[in-house]
Amino acid sequence: MCVEINSSTNFLDGGKNSCENAEILRDSAESLYQGTNKHIALFLLYTSCEELEKAIFCLLVHYKHLSQKQINSVFKSHKLKIILFEKIFNDKIIGLNNGKFVLNGKPLKSSDLKKLEQENDPLWKKYKQEREGCLYVEPQGKNWYDPKSITDVEKRWSDTDTKWHGLNALYKSLKKNGLKDDFNIFSLVVIVQKGQNQKDTLIFNGTGKAMK
Repeated sequence: MCVEINSSTNFLDGGKNSCENAEILRDSAESLYQGTNKHIALFLLYTSCEELEKAIFCLLVHYKHLSQKQINSVFKSHKLKIILFEKIFNDKIIGLNNGKFVLNGKPLKSSDLKKLEQENDPLWKKYKQEREGCLYVEPQGKNWYDPKSITDVEKRWSDTDTKWHGLNALYKSLKKNGLKDDFNIFSLVVIVQKGQNQKDTLIFNGTGKAMK
């Protein structure tokens, strides 16, 4: 699908739509997971997480924490989106200092995304292999790889589901805050609530008004 971004693109709507789509994908994944096609369910859950990541990036664009060049790069490169999220939101300290979104103390807007992408190609390849390994039969010498042969699907489901709840809670927290109050996040803990209409609780280890 062709990605078209211009000055009229409403990224706040994009965040909302991406979040809603993530919830639909997760519901479908859960339904499949109850049956025998757990590997397909895992693929959908990976995809749902990617939609939540996109929702958070949409907030960063709406509140002008990415340059136009960065916007074009991020939204037109699936690889860069995955790398950015793994490095920025999973590995680094993130926050909002003096009105600037930062990672590890450096404004995101001034980060060299092309360099980041080049330096983290192995990370992308590992993720891509795991994700696509849920879908495709592939030759492996004289034998064939079959997605149904995944032996750690339960662990990968649990880890990815925990990530999903963290992303969902982070998106909703950042949206509520409006990225207007300074904060620093050192770690995030999500308490997953069971049952219909139960909201997850996001616990921050950090400082700033957004933590309250």
